[in-house]
Amino acid sequence: MRFDPATACDITRSLSDNFKIRADRNVRERVKIARKLRKTIARRADHIAKVIVEETSRPYAEALAQEVLPALEMSSYCEKMFPKWLAPVNLRYPRPGFFNKKNIIEWDPIGLVAVITPANFPFSLGMMSLTWLLLAGNTVVIKPSEKSSLVAPLITELLAETGIRGEFADTLYGGPEASQWLINEETVRKIFFFGSSTNGDQVAKQCHAVGKPYVLELGGGTTVIVLNDANVDDAVRGIAWSACYAHGEACIAANRIVVESGIADEFIEALKNYLKDLPSSDIPESTTDPLTMVITVDNAESSISDLDGTDPLGISIWSKDLSRAQNLARSIPVTMSWINDISVGLPCLPWGGRGTAGSGTIFSEYSLHEACNVRWTSIQSASPSKPRTWWYPYTKAKENLLKLAVKFFR
Repeated sequence: MRFDPATACDITRSLSDNFKIRADRNVRERVKIARKLRKTIARRADHIAKVIVEETSRPYAEALAQEVLPALEMSSYCEKMFPKWLAPVNLRYPRPGFFNKKNIIEWDPIGLVAVITPANFPFSLGMMSLTWLLLAGNTVVIKPSEKSSLVAPLITELLAETGIRGEFADTLYGGPEASQWLINEETVRKIFFFGSSTNGDQVAKQCHAVGKPYVLELGGGTTVIVLNDANVDDAVRGIAWSACYAHGEACIAANRIVVESGIADEFIEALKNYLKDLPSSDIPESTTDPLTMVITVDNAESSISDLDGTDPLGISIWSKDLSRAQNLARSIPVTMSWINDISVGLPCLPWGGRGTAGSGTIFSEYSLHEACNVRWTSIQSASPSKPRTWWYPYTKAKENLLKLAVKFFR
């Protein structure tokens, strides 16, 4: 799947022009479009999962659970919520001179945006991003990984089958040169990138060079903290799954396990036995052994800041003391943390990293500012009114009135 600049130009210019044509299209019409795509994916779920299995060698159940179902769930949730999220909000402010002003908050779509996706989750990340960005009113070009030789054409096929391709979204094939081209292309208004920290650094530098906004999700894995009072059996099962699924290549996979010393021997033995009994098909040979990730500390609070390494994408804390676990989670600068669970995402919650793990967030209402530009309009009644206090002329009477206003805030 080689990159063709002429094809890229045709795709982006067409999507940019179509955005301008359909900029005023009602959100409920976009919901119909997203629903049609969702129903097509659901109808072809078995075939999609089998293609993912063929390309990634992951278990069929995992392809459904981690690729197909997340795309369906994201769409179903967003179809219901976007009409509410994008509804104009009317505000009035209780200040003299502003009582009669009607203030309206609205969301404007950005335009044509690009989503650059990785090979480890070739279907879900692109399709979830597409749904979320499309419902926000944008047109979308998806640049799949050049390693995705089977799933990428399938995404193109699905877009064509549902009538989305060319008008609302399209796919652009190629490697780093395609990503570079999208960053430089003036019709592309924003970049959403999923991938490694190394590649993410390059994307950030390239975006900075041309002044283009971006969101980066760069992995970083999950730092797991097992406290002395944790339920060992639950912790072992959750951590083993997180470390091993997707061949251990998930962006949020457990990649460092910090265990308090009072429970360390029991935890390590239980994890060793659990991994030994798992079917080999569940732990591919390429998966890193979770036992090599274990670090023993006397006290998590005093030790976690001393650990070296890149910023984690998420934090997972296992403890029966929920108050302590929450306080510990708040002390670590991450967007996502789980207590007595791990590596879970929901369409109602934002997703993203900080520092070396990424920049910005995506999905949910709480990331709407990444998919749209906020607009506010202040409307004064057209009826005759006195000049505003802050207008000219600056009289002595106004000075005295403003002094009284300052006293109000003492």
